[in-house]
Amino acid sequence: MAFPTLNNPDLAGAASPARSSVSRTIGGRYILLGQLGVGGMGRVHRVLDRLTGEYVALKQITVPAGTADSQPVPTPTQFELSSDPRVTLAREFQAMSTLRHPHILNVIDYGFADGQPYFTMELLENAATILEYGQPLPLADKVTLLVQMLQALIYLHRRGLIHRDLKPGNVLVANHTVKVLDFGLSTDIDQATGTVGTLAYMPPEVLYGHPAGPASDLYAVGVIAYQLFTQQHPFLDRPDASRTLIEQILDEQFKLNTALLPPEVAPIIKRLLAHAMTARYQNAADVIADLSQVIGQPLPLETAATRESFLQAARFVGREPELLRLKAALQQTINGQGEAWLIAGESGVGKSRLVDELRTLALVRGVQVLRSSAAASGGSPYWLWRDILRGLVILSNLSDLEASILQPLVPDIATLIARPVAAAPATLNPTDAQTRLFATVTAILRRQAQPTLLLLEDLQWAGSESLQLIAWLTQELAGRPLLIVGNYRDDERPNLPELLPGMQPLPLRRLANKDIVALSESMLGKTGRAQTVVDLLQRETEGNPFFLVEVVRALAEEAGQLDRIGTRTLPTKVLSGGMAQLIQRRLEQVPSGDRALLQASAVAGRRLDLKMLREIDPATDLDKWLTTCANAAVLVLQDEHWRFAHDKLRDGVLVKLTTDQTRQLHQQVAQALEKVYPDAPEQAAQLTYHWAMAGNAPKEKQYAYAAGREALRSGANQEAVRFLERALALDDAAGSPITEEARLWQARANRRLGQAYMGLGRMVESQHYLEETLRLTLWPVPRTPVRLWLSLLRQILTQVLHRAWPRRFVGTAAQAESPLMLEAVRAAQLIAEVYYFASQKFYLLDAGLKTLNLSENIGPCPELARAYGNMSIIAGVIPLEQLAELYVRLALSMARQMNDLPAMAWNYTTASTYTGGRAQWLRTLEINDLALDLCQQTADKRTLGLALGSRSLIPYHRGQFADCEQANTAWQAAGREIDNLQHQALALTGRAECLLRLGQTDAALARLQELDVLWAERDAQRVDFASKFREQGVRAYALWRSAAPAQALAMANQAMQLIDYVSSPSQAINGDGVADVAEVYLSFWEGAVTVGETVDPALQKATGQICAVLLQYGRVFLLLQARAALWQGMYAWLRGRPQAARRHWQRGLQVAQRLGMPYDEAMIHYQLGRFAETGPGRDQHLSRACTLLAELGCTYDLDRAKAARPGP
Repeated sequence: MAFPTLNNPDLAGAASPARSSVSRTIGGRYILLGQLGVGGMGRVHRVLDRLTGEYVALKQITVPAGTADSQPVPTPTQFELSSDPRVTLAREFQAMSTLRHPHILNVIDYGFADGQPYFTMELLENAATILEYGQPLPLADKVTLLVQMLQALIYLHRRGLIHRDLKPGNVLVANHTVKVLDFGLSTDIDQATGTVGTLAYMPPEVLYGHPAGPASDLYAVGVIAYQLFTQQHPFLDRPDASRTLIEQILDEQFKLNTALLPPEVAPIIKRLLAHAMTARYQNAADVIADLSQVIGQPLPLETAATRESFLQAARFVGREPELLRLKAALQQTINGQGEAWLIAGESGVGKSRLVDELRTLALVRGVQVLRSSAAASGGSPYWLWRDILRGLVILSNLSDLEASILQPLVPDIATLIARPVAAAPATLNPTDAQTRLFATVTAILRRQAQPTLLLLEDLQWAGSESLQLIAWLTQELAGRPLLIVGNYRDDERPNLPELLPGMQPLPLRRLANKDIVALSESMLGKTGRAQTVVDLLQRETEGNPFFLVEVVRALAEEAGQLDRIGTRTLPTKVLSGGMAQLIQRRLEQVPSGDRALLQASAVAGRRLDLKMLREIDPATDLDKWLTTCANAAVLVLQDEHWRFAHDKLRDGVLVKLTTDQTRQLHQQVAQALEKVYPDAPEQAAQLTYHWAMAGNAPKEKQYAYAAGREALRSGANQEAVRFLERALALDDAAGSPITEEARLWQARANRRLGQAYMGLGRMVESQHYLEETLRLTLWPVPRTPVRLWLSLLRQILTQVLHRAWPRRFVGTAAQAESPLMLEAVRAAQLIAEVYYFASQKFYLLDAGLKTLNLSENIGPCPELARAYGNMSIIAGVIPLEQLAELYVRLALSMARQMNDLPAMAWNYTTASTYTGGRAQWLRTLEINDLALDLCQQTADKRTLGLALGSRSLIPYHRGQFADCEQANTAWQAAGREIDNLQHQALALTGRAECLLRLGQTDAALARLQELDVLWAERDAQRVDFASKFREQGVRAYALWRSAAPAQALAMANQAMQLIDYVSSPSQAINGDGVADVAEVYLSFWEGAVTVGETVDPALQKATGQICAVLLQYGRVFLLLQARAALWQGMYAWLRGRPQAARRHWQRGLQVAQRLGMPYDEAMIHYQLGRFAETGPGRDQHLSRACTLLAELGCTYDLDRAKAARPGP
């Protein structure tokens, strides 16, 4: 909207509209380009919207210093009572946001910047007030301007609103079209009390303080009309004579000077300015009817465009209970307690309209609103989130790392933040990419200074990865000012609530009869209340708002205009051809010459891509075409984007296309997208869809692979699986010869598909595709034990040669070999993780060595740095300590050489895991500190969790159980942040373990109950069985402590069913669960012996088995040697071998004392003391145990040690 800067009386003192030499940004989104006008309360600027690239007008109220800080947003009560300029602005936006009429200015956005409220609206270039524009025109053209203003009033009054501040400055003309604006004083008709408005246009009843009505607005029209025809105000000779003005307005005997008026209009204007409301016109339609007589030709009460304003933006009815619940949720969010709601309903029931109302309410309450919708015809991963993320980018101060992580989803991010953006650090694991993205979005939302509302529409079409991000964020709502509201068609995706359990359902049903009456009246006026009309609408539509509007539109077309419906005999049935026929009738309103581009638009999707359409048909005037389609109510402009008014209209276009037309149109769209967006990864998914529909298999394969690669890059694993499987299927169907290039393509596609399945936790499928990758790269997985051992021998010998003669063997791969070899490296690295969790120790060793040898052949690369880190773990569990130390040094050196921060973070984490297992406490802490710092720098949340898990072992084995409980709490929080069930489960188990050692059994059981809730809410199969074994071991020990021996034994037996998953030591943390099961079994055995019962042979066998496994853990992990010796000694004692028992205990005591592990030292002293013969030795051991346990705060074990001491 352009505001005149010199002649507008409401903008007195305006500065020149010249562009400001110094530009600044408002709300992070709007770049100030120049001032359009200034008034008493604020300014209007011409601005550039950074999100859309469009020029708009921005109105900003200047709030006195201190006011904004004391009360930044208006409360609901203020909306009714306050004259605060901030409230006036908010009220104006709220009133205008629901209005859609060709003669009412459209508003776009509302917000706060530096405590000052503003809103944006359409920009009218070269606009003038109705007086400036109209006074030089002939009479007929002046009448046309008045009619347009009156058409706007018909719309307002039928919606139950009155303007209350009509004046020339609020009625602008641009391109021969009137636009009414400035609704800051508008209100519902039944609430229009008080003396408000502009004095020169205020009717007598308002000055008396009586309620205003439609006739009050028409009075202002009379004043404007008088000025338009005479160039004078009807009451004033001097514009500053305010006392004379009031006196004349209130003077019932005042005689209007009609001599200056054209005689044709004098009676009309005289009646408009009648002193008594009852003597004036009562509705704007009557004024239009009389004006039509003046120029001797009929003037339409409505045009096609004005009719659509009644139909598309009818009064909001029938959803008061639902809106009330969302209002309450909004207030909770403002108070800092977020919620999530899922609106469900059939197509056309009014879901989007409810969301529109909530958006407006949120904006005027100081809540920033971000909105997006899913696409029906494909769309790249996280398509639902792209508009929202673009909005967040300009609202936030992003770090370089955050910008790089968001770049795949916001391709123009460098433009939006006005600085270069580098690629994000690479991550091998697809789950890492997803959790990193989710954590980044979460962190950005947490930093928002204002409460935030996310509106997510058409979730029935949302991809799995987009839904996962919603589910992730719903876990972050507690104590956060974030409200998430989505909507979906419950008849198309009825199971959606199961996928989003954190969202509260809000079903929308069809309108009740009273609501049909209200909606009908909103569109038709009093005619809409006629029983015959209501009965017809109820019968034909059954209360579906979309159907109802279509029926009214059809009736209006037959009757000529809306208010004539019901004045003639109504048909018994409107939908004789069904709703589909009505939709086709509407589509036929688009001229035949414009339908080809409409067909292409429908094929492309509900939202229009104007760049693509210009490429398809450069000869068409796109602006004119859009206007034509909008006038036919087929297209609408929503949130600055053109789209089909309803998806049923798009479906109506598509259903009429032949198969050949459909194929040809998809090809046109695909070719246009390729030209408009060359080398744009974010378009790959769309191009896959369009080339598939066009029947072009080679192109579909090309883009399916690209889309899968892009999906994997952003962590959208399910989408990656879908695209990559399609690409491989198309490749297989083509039957092309296997060239080196084709082999490399297949290897990459299979490896990426294996990655995607690993990210989904589907290890069987992951292993299949990774093994296929290794076959294609000519490094197949050995299938028999003999071949496995031969492969191991070959890899070991190769590694020996690499270590002995590195210059001869390292970095010697030929250039042509390197890409295929690199795929083999990546596949072997991934499959090693599969073998690690499957406890396939020798396959793990083979894959680890293969990764290392091939990486060294290639030379320095991130894969080699990670390979060294992985081999330090593998060598450590063999165990080969010196070799593990070598790989630790090589890993850290290579990562630093490559300057690869993610690889450095990974290698410092693996190094701290290895050194922690070797009980190198100080060294582990130093390395772990570096790992944690690098994880923070790279936002690598998964590796951060692993690093925190490694760190938690140190205080536990050093007897610092309170510190350990805190460390596990931090690990749990990190796991919750990235939705990693394994980390959360391990951390909760670790917390319970620490609390048990401190004698807090009830608190430990409470942590295990938290774990039960976690299992109940999530898929327990996502966690590896080794972690499950540890949890069951700790649970068995907790039950034993709580005097539930039968349950403890049952739980220990349940854990033993998973013994195969922990029998080959690979993770030190699992050794704690093994030790707990051993303690439970040994306690049962001792209890049976004590009371003279026969020990169950099955118990004896299980005890021997678990103690043997624990002994293996002690041999691999030095920090578990003392614990293994403790229970191995007890096992020997119970088997009647006291000398062997004492040897185990003495050996364990030496280890515990040397390594500084006071809890293990205390427990061995306890065993040595209680099984020693009476004498000084017994007392010394028990006394030392009591001292240590008291220092550690281990009350349960302290009580047992005290009880075992002789004497009182």
